[in-house]
Amino acid sequence: MEKNMRPFWEKSLTARIVAILCCAMVLFWMLSEAISFYYRYQGTQSELRDVLSWELKEVVGRENRRFDDAQHHTRALLWVWKTLNQRLTTLDPAAEPSPHTMFVSFPDARGDAALVRRAREILGIFGDADPESRRDAFLLLPTEGIVLYRAAEASAADMQRKLTMLMSLRGAAQAGGDMRWSDAHRDSHGFVQVAATAIDRESGVMAGQNVRIGDLSQFSKELHLDREPRFVLRSAQGELLWSDGEVPTDLNRALDQLPMCAQSYSRRVNNQYVVCMPLDGPHWQLAVIFPAAAVTDKVMILLRQTVPWTLVMQLWLIVVVFQILQWQLGRPLRLIVETIDAQRDGDWGRRLPARHDDELGRIARAYNTLLSTLNAYHKTLENKVDERTRELNEAKRMAESANHSKSEHIASISHEIRTPLNGIMGALALLARSQLQPRQQELVGVAQQSSGYLLGIVNNVLDYSRIEAGHLELAYEQTQLLPLLDQAMLTIHLRANEKHLTLSTFVAPDVPQQIWLDALRVRQILINLLGNAVKFTDFGSIRLVVERRGNRLAMIVEDTGKGIPPSYQLDIFKPFVQVRAHDSGNGLGLPIASRLANLMNGEILMSSQLGRGTQFTVLLPLQRGEVAPTPLAGSVTAPATLHAQLRSWGLEPVDGDNPLLAMPELCYLPGKLYRSIAQVLRGEAVQDDARPTAMCPWTLKVLVVDDVAVNRDIVGKMLRELGHQCQAAASGERALALGRTQVFDLVLMDVRMPDLDGMATTRRWRHADERVLDPDTPIVALTANAMPTEHERARQAGMNAYLTKPVSLEQMAATLNQVAATQLARGMELAPNAIANMPLLDWNDQMMRDQLHKTLKELHQQAEVAWHAKDTEGILNILHSLKGCAGQGGLDLVREGIEQQERQIRSGRWVSRRDLSDLAELIALQFT
Repeated sequence: MEKNMRPFWEKSLTARIVAILCCAMVLFWMLSEAISFYYRYQGTQSELRDVLSWELKEVVGRENRRFDDAQHHTRALLWVWKTLNQRLTTLDPAAEPSPHTMFVSFPDARGDAALVRRAREILGIFGDADPESRRDAFLLLPTEGIVLYRAAEASAADMQRKLTMLMSLRGAAQAGGDMRWSDAHRDSHGFVQVAATAIDRESGVMAGQNVRIGDLSQFSKELHLDREPRFVLRSAQGELLWSDGEVPTDLNRALDQLPMCAQSYSRRVNNQYVVCMPLDGPHWQLAVIFPAAAVTDKVMILLRQTVPWTLVMQLWLIVVVFQILQWQLGRPLRLIVETIDAQRDGDWGRRLPARHDDELGRIARAYNTLLSTLNAYHKTLENKVDERTRELNEAKRMAESANHSKSEHIASISHEIRTPLNGIMGALALLARSQLQPRQQELVGVAQQSSGYLLGIVNNVLDYSRIEAGHLELAYEQTQLLPLLDQAMLTIHLRANEKHLTLSTFVAPDVPQQIWLDALRVRQILINLLGNAVKFTDFGSIRLVVERRGNRLAMIVEDTGKGIPPSYQLDIFKPFVQVRAHDSGNGLGLPIASRLANLMNGEILMSSQLGRGTQFTVLLPLQRGEVAPTPLAGSVTAPATLHAQLRSWGLEPVDGDNPLLAMPELCYLPGKLYRSIAQVLRGEAVQDDARPTAMCPWTLKVLVVDDVAVNRDIVGKMLRELGHQCQAAASGERALALGRTQVFDLVLMDVRMPDLDGMATTRRWRHADERVLDPDTPIVALTANAMPTEHERARQAGMNAYLTKPVSLEQMAATLNQVAATQLARGMELAPNAIANMPLLDWNDQMMRDQLHKTLKELHQQAEVAWHAKDTEGILNILHSLKGCAGQGGLDLVREGIEQQERQIRSGRWVSRRDLSDLAELIALQFT
């Protein structure tokens, strides 16, 4: 019901106005009825009180006149007695007394018959009892008895009650005094009777008259009330003498609270109205009491008669008001709405009627004026819209052009900076491999470290620029988490070891090992945070904790460094902001990490205490299908530093030395630790992952295409240093010309070149019309542009891979190994790499040969000592040194034998004495 009424209420203004008016009229009517009821009640109450007071006054006056008559007749009877008592002394004793009188003697009467006879004669002469006035006379002779006039209608019971009352007056006669009133009594009809008396002081005779109070109940019947009033007669002492009916309990309480009415009064006591007046004779009080409900009943009768008619009038008035409002307001408003709706549909010719000067007329004229203005504006709007559209398109074109120019500028900067860096770092790498003095080798190391630092700054600036431009794209893939953590920790472990910092990593048991994320960007975030931790921590430890928080992965980097002042904690994620002016770096590491986390729908939280350290928490969302790995099972002997991590993986660690888990880096490389534990549980030998990338065993014929001569020279020297053949081309056209006459195993193609760039050259190389001898030659982009879009363009152009300048010898060697594998798979013939098989030691130098032999024998003797002492860690360290010397000297057989013994010891199998002897013989054979 409420839902159906709401639309009508909200959509109809007339209905709301009528409803409000109805509510106001009903409230006004109820208020007026309440006020009318109040005044009616007050008027009825006053009217009823006045009527009762007037009637009561009439009754009191009538009764007062009866009392006055009684007193007058009593005095007259006493005067008659005084006058006739002496004159009637000669009465005949034999004569009969008056038959209407009677004599009641006292028990102690003297027997004076003459006195009694005279009293009866006088009373008989005075008169009969008056039934109309309701009184009768009597004479009380103190020494003889009572002579009274017997009314014909008086019953024996009434006469007995009267005699009892008159007998009680004997004491008053003996006491003497003026006019007196006797106590009241009731006759058999319930009427109250009282005697008015007067005494002859000489003879002591009391003359009196009995007076009966009138029938007051007839008065209440004349008022025609539903609730009849009660008449109450009380003595001067407040005693209830008479009432016209049974007195209820609440009426008794009202009587107890009534004051004596020496004067007339009218008041309300509890729920009763009381009108009281005094009686003059015996000083009684006559009161009429009627309930307050009698007034309410009388008013309600009138209210029931008037309310239906007033209610009908109200309803009729509401209908009339509704019709008037519909006519005067509803219809004009509907017309306005219809006109506006028609104009919304395109009918601009309709206008609102404005025939009146009232508010609606003024609204209509104002709207018509506004509509005319809108029509005028509408005519010119399309031209303005077209003009603004052209301006917006032009502004959009300029913005896109500026954005494109910015991207091109960034790419150009990347190329211009990375190109000389490639020459610098390549030259330093080649210089470091040459024979240098220690001081020169130290300076080369400083130069390599500085160039690497400069490359990091360039990468940060370019990454931040791509993020700001919105060009950074994420590449999500299923990623092994533990190796990713190892890679991040390996970037800082050398610098941390130089500062003697303790590194540790802990991975919670509920963390998935395979996660859907952008491994490159997550690794970049961790490297930035860990790098800052190493930079600002001079002593103590750095800890990486990985845990799961609901549906998010938390990676926490904690350090015990300097901490961040509170005043800087809100600014450290802003670009180019540094806590201290002398701190190294460009202030972009944390902003880039934060923006990358935001791009992956994550965040970075920070808490720091000055002087106690800093904690960064990286929160990244997890996918629904990523669950915790199956726990490992078993017991493993391991150092105490590994117990927490092993226990979280489900193992039972036992404290003790285990040569297979003795490497200190296992504390902060969870991936390597997990692989080592898995190999130990399977009974396999633990492999050493730290070996450098091997030199390619095959010689490749490589074509280097670059328009910069320095780059051609540096890359060429790097290739020749690694044992490969190199030929250079300064342009794309020259490269295509060489491809038509020669077959190459690899083309290193610079992307940015004048005239014909690397992309176009690659597409033409792959095209059959160019008649290149081997169009499927592996082509690797050699670019200074580190943006992912550039890499995608290279792939689409037909390039097989890309190297980002500056290129290190390790990166070059890894790429060459991949290309060699590809060429062999294609069935291409490759020549062996002579340099890869060439020992670093010049065997023509007898002094160096003797020194190497001596060193190997000394190390072998140390290994024997460790073997006898059962020192596992010691013998492993010695064998490692032996392997290094043999490898540097080109003694591959010795190196392979040592590696076999290392694997045997790491797997828990102790080498025999025979194994050490065979190794000694093998060393000796190399120098014979």
